[in-house]
Amino acid sequence: VLIDMSTVSPTTSRKLAAGVTTKRAEFLDAPVVGSKGPATEGTLVILVGGLPSTLERCRPVLAAMGKTIIHAGGVGAGSALKLATNLMLAHLAAGFAEGLLLVQQAGLDPKRYLEVLEASTFRSPWYQTKGAGMLKRDFSTHFALKHMHKDLRLMNELAQETHTAVPITKAIERLFAESETAGLAEADYSAILGHLELASTERSS
Repeated sequence: VLIDMSTVSPTTSRKLAAGVTTKRAEFLDAPVVGSKGPATEGTLVILVGGLPSTLERCRPVLAAMGKTIIHAGGVGAGSALKLATNLMLAHLAAGFAEGLLLVQQAGLDPKRYLEVLEASTFRSPWYQTKGAGMLKRDFSTHFALKHMHKDLRLMNELAQETHTAVPITKAIERLFAESETAGLAEADYSAILGHLELASTERSS
């Protein structure tokens, strides 16, 4: 069995599966949700595409890395679900960055913004970790900005293939492209805040 845990397009997963099955082997696409911390702790969420019987054979291996294993469907389904999941992550980072700068530019304490989000119905552990780091301008790399940009390209390719309208995702891809060009490729994806902050400073000068 070949298990591909990288984030690729469903088309790539199906091509890999086709090559594997000609060798009389089985294939799973099994990208993960989570970065360094969950990987170290063995608490990743693993999104699997492939035959249920193949998944059951490999479940003990996957369970060593992940606390939750979700069978998304046939080959390519895990990859598609991962792209949709990272789509939300990119939107969250971009939205938080814009809101944070809006509060800051209005002369308010950015900590109040985070306080409101954590007290609201859409609170999330993400705000307590990534959001708190963005407040401190801590862009230590857990998931590189260049990788999120690559995933955004794949999301838009999948949207085109499936005739899905994703205008916001296209706009966010442009934002990440600009951030990468500005030299932030190796920084954490949350560093889009730094790019937007610089753009705001240039606009006000």
